[in-house]
Amino acid sequence: MSLPDDPEVIAIDQRSFEAHQALSSGGTVVWLSRPRAATPSGREDWYLAVFNLRPAARTIDVSWSALSLAGRRHARRDLWTRRNVGSATLLRVRLDAHGAALYRLHPDGGSRLR
Repeated sequence: MSLPDDPEVIAIDQRSFEAHQALSSGGTVVWLSRPRAATPSGREDWYLAVFNLRPAARTIDVSWSALSLAGRRHARRDLWTRRNVGSATLLRVRLDAHGAALYRLHPDGGSRLR
């Protein structure tokens, strides 16, 4: 399945709101938006896109509080690989030069992610 056919990625375009840049610092840009959820618990979720603007691969570390996200832990689903990648106390991702990653987050390490 390619990205244009991926229903989880399409949902960001067609069923999300409150999109905004949450961080732009040191060659890192993070955007957040909320999914339009069918259930009340889904309203706690966020979509997160992170971009490495630098010409070299690197690991990006950003605290949830720096992104104004409540909660100490967030379960993460990698929307490009369609895999749950575990719960974390911060955003930590290794990105290629000019790379990006796309996640769906659920607070407190909940197991509600697809």
